Amino acid sequence: MDARNPKNKERLLRIYRILIALFAVVLVLLPRSVTSMPEIETKLLLTVLGLDKTENGYRVTATAVMPAESQNGATMRTDVESEEVSVSAALEKLSLKMGKRLELGLCGVVVVGDTFGDESLLPHLKYLLSSGKIIPGAYLIFADGMPAKKAIEMSNALSEASSNGLSTLVEHNALNTHMSTITLLKFLSDTASVTSCAYMPILEIGVKEQEFEGSDGGGSGEGSGAQTGKAEIEQINRIAIYKKGVKTGEFDPVETRGYDWTDKNNTQGLVTVKNFTAGGIEAGEVYCQLIDKRVNIDVSFEDGVPTAKVRIDALMKFEERYKLSDMNKYGGVSEKELSERMKEQFSAKIASNILCAVEAMKRLDADGSGFTDILYRFRTKDYNAYENKESMLADLVVVPEINVKFR
Repeated sequence: MDARNPKNKERLLRIYRILIALFAVVLVLLPRSVTSMPEIETKLLLTVLGLDKTENGYRVTATAVMPAESQNGATMRTDVESEEVSVSAALEKLSLKMGKRLELGLCGVVVVGDTFGDESLLPHLKYLLSSGKIIPGAYLIFADGMPAKKAIEMSNALSEASSNGLSTLVEHNALNTHMSTITLLKFLSDTASVTSCAYMPILEIGVKEQEFEGSDGGGSGEGSGAQTGKAEIEQINRIAIYKKGVKTGEFDPVETRGYDWTDKNNTQGLVTVKNFTAGGIEAGEVYCQLIDKRVNIDVSFEDGVPTAKVRIDALMKFEERYKLSDMNKYGGVSEKELSERMKEQFSAKIASNILCAVEAMKRLDADGSGFTDILYRFRTKDYNAYENKESMLADLVVVPEINVKFR
């Protein structure tokens, strides 16, 4: 077909018009998911959520993940926040401010700031769960001595080795260490029991000052180094105790470790005995890794006294076997005696930790381990017959029964 022919030209133009019209129709009829922006561009993906009480209401702070301006598929983290008269209103305002729909399905951690005082957290946590905004398995954590806003901002400034952020840090500790963690659903469930008690792990985060060599050309006469700060996790080995959703106190590291032993889901971690002695020879500190454990709590009213027998079967692995070998080779301590002393002293350490935790519960009048709840569920008749239920925790006798095996 000769394009120079006027008739042929007109025919080609007609064909082009038809093709353009067909293309426009296809665009109109195609699903929105094909023609619209990518879904990640229309949603605000939040991985960590923080709650604070303020003078005028409540502040919601979150870590948002969004695509970076690059061609390699990288993402970046940024802080977003809003404040309103309620948590629900603050979340709605956050969506309006950012012009995107909030996506909280990937939110793995809720940080509670040290700002609520005597106010109960229960209404806010129940809203997050019942509204379906947060998954029931999201972990709760308490920011020690600071608002959740500051804790989240500092966690996003962690070193590159912690680049996955606070969410992954807590998930790792939930699976691979002896730190007791708690989910949103479990916190509300424990609070709804007869004990009305639950806990949260305490996050201590700070800034480590670093000095780098160099000169700014001017200087103050006190050196040419430049100071800069990098956030780092200082401690995460304590728990905050809540009763009816209100924080009533804290456990120190030893008391927390005692609570960890009664937690059936807590099956790993480092166990240390100081001043280990066998055959009159002292070997200093001896370390073992907890590989597995089983916890059984048997409750009763013995002569009318509420009693809980805590049986723990712990399987451990030596971390410093050479110390025991030296005691056997150079000190003449038999393997049988070493084995007996190891079982004896590690069992005593575990029992001591548990009893410390029990004393802390009695001090705070908060049954974090749920002993009285177990009495209520399995010794209901005796529980109901107990005259002064308010003093049941104070009257409780806890008997640790520890069985340690080594591999």
